[in-house]
Amino acid sequence: MRAHKERAQNCYADLTATSLTTDEDNNDFLETMIMDGVFLVKLFLKKEDKTPKEDVDEIFKSRWILPVIVHDVLLVENQIPFFVLHKLLEMTEDPPVPHSKLIGLVKDFFNLSQITDIDSKTEINHVLHFLRNHLKSSKIQTISFTKEFK
Repeated sequence: MRAHKERAQNCYADLTATSLTTDEDNNDFLETMIMDGVFLVKLFLKKEDKTPKEDVDEIFKSRWILPVIVHDVLLVENQIPFFVLHKLLEMTEDPPVPHSKLIGLVKDFFNLSQITDIDSKTEINHVLHFLRNHLKSSKIQTISFTKEFK
């Protein structure tokens, strides 16, 4: 992951090469990114797994925990670069993992199976960017009240 540190830093507006001045700062940045990224990848994979979640993990046992986690995943300040999530996902499987696998995991986690017009070559900055772009462009039916109020 160290090889991708600079690219990951460039994804954050408040981080520059000069803002992480010490090795400790750099290590803290990498450790946080990896720990948060591994948590997300494991969460996405567990959601995809078809075994009963209640028997597998505390996150799925309590009804209140998952909505809190989803809220935190969607906060701008908690975004992990998508390429980092993809690299971490690749570390979990032997053959190369296509970009579409991570997209599918994110879609499954957020119950977005109706989104079908995803170009796997489109660059995705982070999970929130994916959701914004694809919810905005998808053909989800919206209700219009304009005729009723005229």
